[in-house]
This record gives sequence, C-alpha cells and structure tokens, in this order.
Amino acid sequence: MSDVTSFGGMEEPIVARPRHYTFLLVEQDPDSRSLIHQALAADPDLPHAIEDAPDRAALEDDPGRAPRYDLIMTGLALDGLSGTEVIDRITHRWPDTPIVILTQPHETELAAELLKRIPVADYVLKTEQLLRLLPTIVHTTLEHAAVHRAAREAEERFRRMAENAPDMIFRWSYASGFEYVNPASTHIIGFTPEEHYADPGLGYRSIHEDDIPIYESVFAEIADPQGPRRHCVIRWFHKDGHIVYVEMRQTPIFDERGDLIAIEGIARDISQHVIARERLRELTTRLTHAQEEERRRIARELHDEIGQALTIVKMRLRMVENALAAQDGAALEKIEALRGVVDEALASVRSLSHELRPPLLDELGWEAAISWLCDSVSQRTGLPVAYTHEGEEIGRLPPQVELAAYRVVQEALTNIVRHAKASHASVTSRRIEGGLQLTVEDDGAGFDPDALRRADQPRSGLGLLGMEERAEAVGGHIRIDSAPGRGTRIEITLPAAPHEP
Repeated sequence: MSDVTSFGGMEEPIVARPRHYTFLLVEQDPDSRSLIHQALAADPDLPHAIEDAPDRAALEDDPGRAPRYDLIMTGLALDGLSGTEVIDRITHRWPDTPIVILTQPHETELAAELLKRIPVADYVLKTEQLLRLLPTIVHTTLEHAAVHRAAREAEERFRRMAENAPDMIFRWSYASGFEYVNPASTHIIGFTPEEHYADPGLGYRSIHEDDIPIYESVFAEIADPQGPRRHCVIRWFHKDGHIVYVEMRQTPIFDERGDLIAIEGIARDISQHVIARERLRELTTRLTHAQEEERRRIARELHDEIGQALTIVKMRLRMVENALAAQDGAALEKIEALRGVVDEALASVRSLSHELRPPLLDELGWEAAISWLCDSVSQRTGLPVAYTHEGEEIGRLPPQVELAAYRVVQEALTNIVRHAKASHASVTSRRIEGGLQLTVEDDGAGFDPDALRRADQPRSGLGLLGMEERAEAVGGHIRIDSAPGRGTRIEITLPAAPHEP
C-alpha cells in the first residue's frame, strides 16, 4: 500500500524514489568501459553516476581526497599493476566499499582468490553476456553490501554498549575458546579480555571448587536444546585471590544441526549484595537472640514476681475470709469474687509467661513445646489444632534449631487465628534426611503469597518475612502453598545442626 499526501483536498500517492548511486569504474580498456556504461544505463532501476579511472592515478593514496563510492567495478590489469596490486590499492583506500571484479576468462582463479580478501564482492566475465549479467550482479552486490553494513552497524552498536557495560559479557566457543570478552572482566575478575583470549579454560579454573558442581549442572542443562534456561550464583577467584560472588546467566548457541557450538553469557558481580545480605542476616540473628533473652527475662519476672505477688494476694484473701468466718455474708461474697479475679489474673500471667518463653522448650525440647502450643491455641481460641508426629522419633535438636521450629509454628498458628477464618488446623512433624520438617495446614480463606509480598502496605507480609528469616538464620527454608479460597500449607525444613555463617 503506497503512502499518500493531500494537496487542496486531493490525495496524491507518494512514490519512493530509488536511490541514486555513485560508482567508480577502474578499467583501462575504452571498449570495456563503453560496454559497462551501456549495460548499466539500460537498467531503469539503477540510477547512477559513473566516475572513470582509466589509469593508476585514481588509486594513488591521497589523504586529502578519498571520495565515497557505493560500488567499485575494476579490471585485474591497470597501467602496469597486477590484479593483486589493483585490489590491494582499492581495498586500502576504500576498505568498506563493495567491489565487482571484471575478469577475463583466464583470470577467474585469481578473481576467486582475491574475493576472499573483500567483505562484499563478486565478479563477472568480460564476455558477450556482460550486458545482460552486469546489472543483476551490481544489484545483488549492492543488496549484500546493505545487509553487511546493517550487520556491521548492529555489531558496532552492541560493541559500544558492551564495552561500557558494568557486567562482564562474553562469548565462548568450542572451536576457539573465548571469542569476545568486554573490558568489565578486568574489574570483576581481574583478568583482562586478552588474558581470556589466550587461555580458553581461564573462566572455568577461576570457579571456587565447591561451586563447580553447581556450574556443571547448569552447563549440562544448557547443552540440551529443549532443556531449561537457568542462571546460577557462583564464586570466582579474583586474580588477586579474593572471592567474587557472581550471578551468571548463559545462553546456548546451536548450529543448524542442533549441535552446541558456543555459550554467550553475562556475569554480574553481586559481592556487595551478598555481603550486605550476610550482615543483615547476622544483625537479624543478633536481634532475635536479644529479643529471646528479653522474652526469657520478662517471662521469668512474670512468673516469679507478678505470679508470686498474685499468689500472696490470693493467700491473704483466704486469711481474711477465715477471719470473717460466717459473720458477714456480703463481705465473704466480695472476697470470693476478688479471689476469682486473682485466679484469672494468675492464669493470664502464667499463659503470657509460657507464650513468651515456654519452659517446656528448654526442659523437654521442641516437640513437647509445639504439642503444648497446639493445645494452648485450641483452648484459648476455640480453633481445633491437631498435632501429630510421623515416622521415627527425632529427639532433641540444637537450641537454635528448636527455638526456630517453635517460633515459626507459633507465628503460623497466630496468622491462622487472625486471618484465615479456618475451621480446623494441623501441625505435622517428621524426620527427613539431615533434619526436621514441620507442616502447618489450615482449611481457611487462603491468600496469594506473591501479592502479599508486593503489597504497598509496609506491614503487610511481615509475619511471613519473620518466619522466613527465622528459618534461614539456622540454615532452613520455608515453602508456602496457598491461594484464595483453598487454605494454606506451610512446609518448614530445618537442619539437624544450625547454620554457620
């Protein structure tokens, strides 16, 4: 469909005019020059101007004058120069210009060899068919030149971006090792691009020995054309010896037969993020420890001081009641009511003390504490919470792991009571290889975990975040399976030994 424009209310088509080309013709034979001019003039789709170069003067290197041509047509003999010398002078002065070689039948082998030196070129025989063939070959060569120029410009754009990128960008092939490495490699890993080019195995040898299995597993998946595309975080040894944490993303390059021939990838230095995350985890651990110590202190004070004070009040009320005997029925009723208030306060203090730091956790371990927690939640809220242990017994775990198990289950049950609108909940524990798995389930309203984490409210998802931080602090992890309308299942996996940062 052609473009249109409007003049005085009338639409006129805009016809794209063909480009006007400028050619250089290097040919000393006047008859051949005339034939070439005639051949190209007969093509209406090839508007052009031809500049003739009948001798070597046009090929002399002149720094002040190097006119631009869209295409050069040249013979292989000129004013005493050999065919090789003619092509060398042309490619030296106009290195990116496409060339059509005009050859005699006995020069075809030389022309074929010379074409290997020129990015875009073709040749045509000086025969009676030159009039018919030359315009087609010129068109084809110009089209190839346009494609080549577009590809070169795209490559230059990529190179400019890659050269200035802060991440390491590379291409590694099975045939020649590193084919491209951008300058960021010097900053990230300490080795220059030239050092990578000289040593195809440099990148692999720089990987920390403990992370080689991770890298090889990703590499094995990349080799499968139908396999997943994964990235990995590995440690590299910098040239000066320190550790660099790198997030690596790789893309496989396959040939037309489906064979893996190269890997293109990006490596980003995330060392500062890892260090910051470790410091945050350490700070969280210290804060959690301080919080637990404060909980222990408050629980002890509630039990020992306030609990004892309320017990003394209760005893004194009994003494007053005995002293009054049956003389004042109204006073006795009031004392009985006060004793009931004291009993309720004493029960609340004991319950609060146990919630802050249940003695069972220190005395009998995680399982007894979690079982008591489920019973306590059931009695306090009316929500049935069943606890079961499956498989063989586990026994005591390190204090940090037991505390993490209790607190994560406690937070999960608290969320169920507050938000789930469930009619039933359950907690299941089981031994797994290397540790403990706890599952907390409910039949409530459910939620979208991802949406909760993305919520704009700053306090949204803090319970989930706290649970994840508790588990991660001892080397565990949490998996949440939930959706609106179908309840929630939380799997907490904890190691048998605490994580050492």
